[in-house]
Amino acid sequence: MNRGYTLIELLVVMMIIGILTAIAFPAYNSYVRTANRSDAHIAIQNVAVLQERWMAQFNRYTDNVSDLLGSGVTSSAEGHYTLKVVHSQLANGADCAAAATPTSPNRRQYTIIATPLSTSQKADSDCTCIFMTNVGFRGSTGSRTDPADCW
Repeated sequence: MNRGYTLIELLVVMMIIGILTAIAFPAYNSYVRTANRSDAHIAIQNVAVLQERWMAQFNRYTDNVSDLLGSGVTSSAEGHYTLKVVHSQLANGADCAAAATPTSPNRRQYTIIATPLSTSQKADSDCTCIFMTNVGFRGSTGSRTDPADCW
């Protein structure tokens, strides 16, 4: 009596595992990218609180994230996003790269911009940039048209 598996049975099992992996892996990556966006949310809200503290102390907002987070620190806590502060208001769908330089000498308004830094987040085409203004407007750029999808 021969006990064991035939080559055909092993190939069928391997094919089923391959199909399941092909379906599960992209879904998992999408879930991880969505979960990593919370790193940007926390960092943006932290910088906003520190901006208000800066305003109370110096009667203006700063455009240097390192002034708020410490010397040389410009990324989120988990390292998935780079943070910038500009003295202009962005609208939803705005070009975050173009807003990287301050466009207004007015230091009474700001926008905090989080752009992907890690490889996994750079692949997130849904939310290529997440931002919040000093009045609390939350927006994003990318293939998602509703900023709530990124926030």
